[in-house]
Amino acid sequence: MELFRSLAVLVEPPQPETERLVELLELPSVPEAWEYTQLFVEQLYPYSSVYLGAEGMLGGEARDLIAGFWRALGESPPTEPDHLSVLLGLYAHLVELEERAEPGARRDAWRRARTALLWEHLLSWVPFWIAKLERIASPVYRAWAGLTREALVREAERLDLPRELPLALRDAPPLCTPEAGGGEAFLGQILCPLRTGLILTRTDLTEAASALGLGLRAGERRYALRALIGQDPGGVLGWLAERAAASAENARSGPETIAAFWSHQAREASSVLRLAADQASA
Repeated sequence: MELFRSLAVLVEPPQPETERLVELLELPSVPEAWEYTQLFVEQLYPYSSVYLGAEGMLGGEARDLIAGFWRALGESPPTEPDHLSVLLGLYAHLVELEERAEPGARRDAWRRARTALLWEHLLSWVPFWIAKLERIASPVYRAWAGLTREALVREAERLDLPRELPLALRDAPPLCTPEAGGGEAFLGQILCPLRTGLILTRTDLTEAASALGLGLRAGERRYALRALIGQDPGGVLGWLAERAAASAENARSGPETIAAFWSHQAREASSVLRLAADQASA
């Protein structure tokens, strides 16, 4: 319970208590404000709606889903109910409520709520997200990510998890072809992890530009990706297809059924991107 609360605090900007938690968790250093901003504000947004929503953006139905979970508990949803810090804090709270309840129906109800939160709103995306984080984060946040993954794995082993995929993954749409919705819609879908099984960060776009000898424009990811495709459509789409194929091979984080889902999405997206690349190069 206290571990999850400590992990939750570290997904927020560094504050006075951060140093004490770093010592408690034996992390390599106290994170600097710039490290936090670079990782969580500029690269990997710690919101479930970005990874579980069909738009790949903050808010929407994915945020409404977790807000509904809060209401089912008899609580008013906070302003950002899908922020990872909030989700980890809520999980710690449910563990505490279960432990305090007398054996019987009430304790069983808290355990079911705890299991649902873990399965639907944490395991569904956090291990997938952590796998990306560990490639680009500073040492302190990589260490934090390792502790978070281990904590989630232990919880998964303790609870009787559902066999069905989490709801957001069951309803996941595919990456459509450019012809299906037009170029702008296709561009937006490429940036949607739920459709592609791929998290594209500013670092990835920098790597693509370097690999293909292209100029990377400053600005938000959609603008930068549009500019890259405009310079070399076939090359950029082919690079993305290869990156999605690699993601499909490496999607082993988290429960097997969930890892298989992310792998499948990446594999299917790689095929769509490869076809689009071939058409652009023809």
